[in-house]
Amino acid sequence: MLGRHLFWRADLAHYVERYHLRLPPAFLEHAAANGWVPPCPDERQTDALLGDAGSG
Repeated sequence: MLGRHLFWRADLAHYVERYHLRLPPAFLEHAAANGWVPPCPDERQTDALLGDAGSG
């Protein structure tokens, strides 16, 4: 947190996913209060995430 502004590094998602990093409640509250929602992956990204598991 920097003053009243929150910021995060571009690689934050990596640490959250890989190391199960827990974000501070103030960070989550700030994001929610400002209408931020995680982006929804498109079909290409979903296929890449699922790999062979999605090709039923």
